[in-house]
Amino acid sequence: MPTKAAEFFSSIVRPTADEFLGDTGDRRRGFLAAIVLYHTADYWWLENKRTYTVALIQKCSEFRVIRDVGDASKHGELTHPTKIPRSLSSSEKVKVTEDVSADALGFFSNAPPAVKFFLDDGTSGPLEGAVRSVLSMWETVLQIK
Repeated sequence: MPTKAAEFFSSIVRPTADEFLGDTGDRRRGFLAAIVLYHTADYWWLENKRTYTVALIQKCSEFRVIRDVGDASKHGELTHPTKIPRSLSSSEKVKVTEDVSADALGFFSNAPPAVKFFLDDGTSGPLEGAVRSVLSMWETVLQIK
């Protein structure tokens, strides 16, 4: 019988994340994926009674980004201090971008829209990568095949 965390992952998290991964330019779906990926930690904590944020960030550093994107979507601004400092302070730092690039011949092309996060330290990245990493971490932690 699957654990409550595994059931939550299979019935809520995986389908929500898959919807975002099918349209990585949809900010709403990106926020929802981050929220449910982060909330899986609450289910995991109930079953393991361990400090989870530190342990999960040690397993997968992208969990910190997912935590902050999920919290920022709820609160708008992340101003309260936490044991593990925030990497992102505002929901406004999660944006849909369209990258334009030139090929070797100088022809420009537009990449499809993608949701990106912009961390307070000036680094940025695609939310898709963080979602995929944390999905993989949960599959390992929850022993989902």
